[in-house]
Amino acid sequence: MPSFPNGLGEIIEPNTESAALIASTLFQAGISAALWGLCAAAEYGGDLCPLDIELLVNDNDQEYAFTILTSHGLIPSIADDHDTSSPTTFANWRQSSSTHQYHDRRNLRHGAPIYEVPPAQLLDSNSQPVFIPRMFIILYSTELTGLAPLPPPASYPELLSPLVQSLSEAPYIPLSALPGVAGREDSPTEFATCLLPTFPRLVESEMHILLQDPSPDSLEWGQHMAQLSALVHSRSCPGGLDHIPVIAAPKFHEFIKWVQLSRKGKRDYNALQRLQEDYKQHGTPVKSITSRHPTLHVPLTI
Repeated sequence: MPSFPNGLGEIIEPNTESAALIASTLFQAGISAALWGLCAAAEYGGDLCPLDIELLVNDNDQEYAFTILTSHGLIPSIADDHDTSSPTTFANWRQSSSTHQYHDRRNLRHGAPIYEVPPAQLLDSNSQPVFIPRMFIILYSTELTGLAPLPPPASYPELLSPLVQSLSEAPYIPLSALPGVAGREDSPTEFATCLLPTFPRLVESEMHILLQDPSPDSLEWGQHMAQLSALVHSRSCPGGLDHIPVIAAPKFHEFIKWVQLSRKGKRDYNALQRLQEDYKQHGTPVKSITSRHPTLHVPLTI
């Protein structure tokens, strides 16, 4: 049975158990949360290792989530060169975050609220300090990822019904419904209160971001293309890239064709720009989650 931290302040690893504990804490406060990014891809067999915990909440729950998470020991992340004390209100924090840029991987998190676990020093059996890599907890808003709003906690039992699970269009399922977890007597209760986008919707979410406005030469593009690649080559996608049109909505099919051609060396960036413009006009009319960053040539591989 997975080992859970005793509290949010004791989280030291970006694993499923830690993410489920955070989601369960939010669930108990009436806030729905789901895995996203590499954390979600790992549940479908993605081969990239998450460095951070990535979760989704509905945008109108962000402020209350701040209250809940900080009351349970997490601290709002601020830029290392920001010389003010840790903000005590969500509004002050977000205002501060908008004027100070991070100088590490947090700068690629699209301006989403980021939390950290208080610094702690663990000792090994020889009483020597154990190095703990710095880890961040990112709370993205569902509205900015192209995904449907998360259902209220009261509706979670409905998501476990066989009828809902058999529908490929279902946007989310609880972790406890995943193959290999469902039906296990030792399935952690926290897994029932942490949602996960269904595989087709998670793939679409990554394509949604790539069809917004990041430059193909940016670190942002490389990050999300790598995440899409992890999904395409996962055990949940036995047909690889050729299987994606079967599970994705028609509005993504032209982009999939573009990616397929790019694998053959036919990378028409003017065509990509037209696809992005058309998607923003006729696709999902939501605010882009991308921001402008210095560009670096990133090979397009999938």
